[in-house]
Amino acid sequence: MKGKSWKQRWNRTIGGSRAAAVIGKSPWQTQLDVYRQMRGETPLPDLSDNPDVLRGITFEAPMRRLLAKEIGEHVYPHNPNDFLRNEKYHHAHTLVDGWVGAKRTGTPVEIKLPRPQKVQRIAMEGLPEEYVIQAQHEMAVTAKPRLLFVVGCVVSMRLICQEIVADEAFIAELMRAESEFMRRVKLGEPPVVGETSALPAPTIPPPVDGAIVKIDTREAVAAARAYVEADELCDETDSLKRSARERLIRIAGDVDVFEVSDGNGLACRFYHREQAGRTSFDARAAIAADPALERFQRTGEPFRSFKMYQLNRR
Repeated sequence: MKGKSWKQRWNRTIGGSRAAAVIGKSPWQTQLDVYRQMRGETPLPDLSDNPDVLRGITFEAPMRRLLAKEIGEHVYPHNPNDFLRNEKYHHAHTLVDGWVGAKRTGTPVEIKLPRPQKVQRIAMEGLPEEYVIQAQHEMAVTAKPRLLFVVGCVVSMRLICQEIVADEAFIAELMRAESEFMRRVKLGEPPVVGETSALPAPTIPPPVDGAIVKIDTREAVAAARAYVEADELCDETDSLKRSARERLIRIAGDVDVFEVSDGNGLACRFYHREQAGRTSFDARAAIAADPALERFQRTGEPFRSFKMYQLNRR
């Protein structure tokens, strides 16, 4: 269903999943990435084994049924071979995930099934910018005044449903920018690198003295993949905890101890007390002032550190 001919059709015009990247607002792709793919200069990424993609394929239908039960209306799936077009926007297409009420004439539905940490962040902070841009693109192409955006957690089977209304002013600018991007693709005029990129700087590992040992056994690959996934989960979790902590502090204000409960199992007590500053000793400054103090320094036992750098992380 998504073979070579499907990918060629998908790559011919700009779809909703690329809309944010085209205007430099995607955390995953740059404008130059999309430009090169649409020009055929770089191949489309193979996402057949991507766990995020597989999660969506596996759970989209169950989430659609869960959505229908929650809103009390039938949700029709959209045929993934039915590329929706709009004669006003020849550069664009869209493939929504479903329809509420009736196919094509009802309300379009977009379903996202991100990792649980991202679902929690969305529940607290709202939809990320790239999701909103995709929704506006899809409403432009389908000419619908609203869209139901659904974020589901495959662990708790919880749904976050948000109706998004078409922003005509934003859509006009988005379609103008996409049309200009497509014009540049056809003429072979690449976007200016760095001006609108939304990606963070690459992670650069420290230099290495000597040879680098290559290990490609199945066991090593499995362990490395597990470590990478755990590292990413920790990053997301730490970021989520910081954001939640800052929000709680803002809500509580100048309070030393406060509790939050919903009467349905959630009961938390938080301490936010002011503490006296810790006293520390600046060993380097002391030795600089009195070199004789250096004899009191202790040198620890040799050890080997362990730290990962993802060579392909943007």
